[in-house]
Amino acid sequence: MAPLPTATAASHQVLIIGELSAPEMSSVRDWLARRIGPSGPRLAVDLRAVRRLRDAEGWIPDLIIVCQTWPDQFSGVDIHALLTWFPLTRLVCVYGVWCDSDGRSRTDWPLAVRIPASRATSRLDRELASLSIGAGANSPGSIGDALPLTASRGEIFACDYLPPEGQGTSLAGRSIVIDSPDTPLASLWQTVLTAHGAQVRLTCTPAWDDSPENVIGVLNSEGQRVARTWPADPLPPDVVLFDADPHDHRMPTAACQIWPAARLVALVGFRRSDHDAELRTAGCDLILDKLAPLAELLAAVRPQAASSQ
Repeated sequence: MAPLPTATAASHQVLIIGELSAPEMSSVRDWLARRIGPSGPRLAVDLRAVRRLRDAEGWIPDLIIVCQTWPDQFSGVDIHALLTWFPLTRLVCVYGVWCDSDGRSRTDWPLAVRIPASRATSRLDRELASLSIGAGANSPGSIGDALPLTASRGEIFACDYLPPEGQGTSLAGRSIVIDSPDTPLASLWQTVLTAHGAQVRLTCTPAWDDSPENVIGVLNSEGQRVARTWPADPLPPDVVLFDADPHDHRMPTAACQIWPAARLVALVGFRRSDHDAELRTAGCDLILDKLAPLAELLAAVRPQAASSQ
């Protein structure tokens, strides 16, 4: 994959369908505030409103962003109509937490257009880049870089997850701990980070098991029941990537005790706003979706990386 060119939405027509004001669509609102032109997007609450725009004005958008907040919000008939009305328009369906299983239990939306709200920004950036005016058929960021509606799961994963070619991220001298019971995923992260020059150590802290000392605490010298404490790591790293699944309030507490001086990055499979808030309160510097693009993972472990999640 070639590096994405810088693009703005000022010269493109953008249509929003659904509830943009929903709390879980904050990533879409933030993206629009950064990338959209002064005219702003057109808004339509449902497909009937979209049809009125098309029939009354003959208006054709360049990019459609659907904000789906619950399953079956849009029927199969509606989705087919949308694809028929705008066959050349780029389409992204940003879905919220109630729709996590739709890719398995429902097949109305093409897989290639669906993206969870927690990972929407990078997909929207790519779609916007693919619309760059004047790009040739094989130019970086041209329509050839956008996913076709028929893309397979493997093609979707490669497009969203793998870092762009030519991205020079050097992590030489960075000491990183990956703390996760998920060995295949931890090994993948280790391979990527090591390839960029980092020194990586794998651990698996049993801080979130169901042993009695974790669940009900331990007795102190005065016989009082207190929460279990964890000794600090004798080899403190610069950054800790710790697996925050399954959700458990003891996990961030233990991680902050073990690595008090490190930049703490929590990796979460299915993000929820209340869980994110709890992780931040416990001391996490950054929260990433486990399947966020690897470019975001690399950015998170760079020196003085800024928290933006």
